[in-house]
Amino acid sequence: MSSIKKGDDEFAKGNWAEAETAYKHALEEDPENVYALIQLARALDWQRKFKVAREYCLRALSLDQSSPEARITLGSIAFRSRDYKVAEAEFRKAFESEEKSERAFIGLGEFLTYRGGYQEAIEVLSEGSKAFPESPRMATSLGLAYFRTGDYDEAYRNFKKAHEMEPSYADAVYYLGILCRKQGKLLEARDYFGNAVALQPDYYRYELALRLLEVKLEGVRTARHRFREIARDRGQSLPRRQRGLYFFLAPPLGRASYILIPLVVIVIIVSVVVRNAALVYAGCAILLIWMSFDGFWYRSKIVGAILLIAGLYGLLLFMLEILVFYYGGSTIYF
Repeated sequence: MSSIKKGDDEFAKGNWAEAETAYKHALEEDPENVYALIQLARALDWQRKFKVAREYCLRALSLDQSSPEARITLGSIAFRSRDYKVAEAEFRKAFESEEKSERAFIGLGEFLTYRGGYQEAIEVLSEGSKAFPESPRMATSLGLAYFRTGDYDEAYRNFKKAHEMEPSYADAVYYLGILCRKQGKLLEARDYFGNAVALQPDYYRYELALRLLEVKLEGVRTARHRFREIARDRGQSLPRRQRGLYFFLAPPLGRASYILIPLVVIVIIVSVVVRNAALVYAGCAILLIWMSFDGFWYRSKIVGAILLIAGLYGLLLFMLEILVFYYGGSTIYF
């Protein structure tokens, strides 16, 4: 088996590191292989090695300046590294090339959907659906653009079309679940999310959607218990991202009921008993910092940042109280 074939096989399975190794071996045999350079850049992009991925992509463009695939990959790298101006410029260059590939339509269409240009995204992806009528990803991307505009009938039609074209395409199943959840069909949504997890069990986004829906349907305790069973059945410790997912299974009220309220009560009781202001600052600071890292980023990075800043401010007050007490300026008791 050639190195490129091996790299393509590993890439298709989502084994990015193995694909990277195979494509590097291919480049050792042929340093000017544009396809290997682009695929290596894509594998690095998925591993979030954006700087190195960009270098390989620019190297591919230096060998073939008219390559739309290199432009699309460069746009994807810029998009995932949040350089949206460069991403849009590269996606449009690829789309305006004479030979429009499936990725050219999908790249620009998904970018426009993400950035709120829904109508233009629908136009681009509708054209792409005519050019590539058998593409499940094209149909799913078009369905998502319709979903964002609130046209749920067209969204369903495209998601269903993608699912019928390729029943093993997990994204189509997942978005059918998202649509059902939006329409209040929670049991149907749970079935779709469950099927998506079965098709791609290691992808946290599908599992997050399923577990949060189970919280809504069955309560926090049941969802947590089921999540523990899944981890035990897999015979592995939970990855860092899924540990956050597990803890986030309790929504704000559930979390407050089981953890925050008891801790706050303990801190308040102890601080009142010993009449210690510094302890209040320290306890509140620890709670706020803990909350900022404990899953809130799944919902809002802004909320997490505010909690972290408030917690750090509490720690600062605590240290100031200690310094004042140490130097005899006042007491830390109230």
